[in-house]
Amino acid sequence: MTSSSGVWAVGGSRSLSRAGQAVAQYVTSEMLASGSRLAVGCCTGADAAVIRTAIQDCHARRLQIFSVFG
Repeated sequence: MTSSSGVWAVGGSRSLSRAGQAVAQYVTSEMLASGSRLAVGCCTGADAAVIRTAIQDCHARRLQIFSVFG
């Protein structure tokens, strides 16, 4: 992860183990709860875990989601 202008860019594997998913969910929840904003792609794996957690925690507005095809 990196940060610029208060937005953290999140990236990771497209294939996560259950333990990897748990880590991604925990980190996402903690960062969003502290008021951080996250930028993420729209792939499977780590990206999907971040998006899913943000929605479940009602923090989807703090996400910037990037996609190649619009």
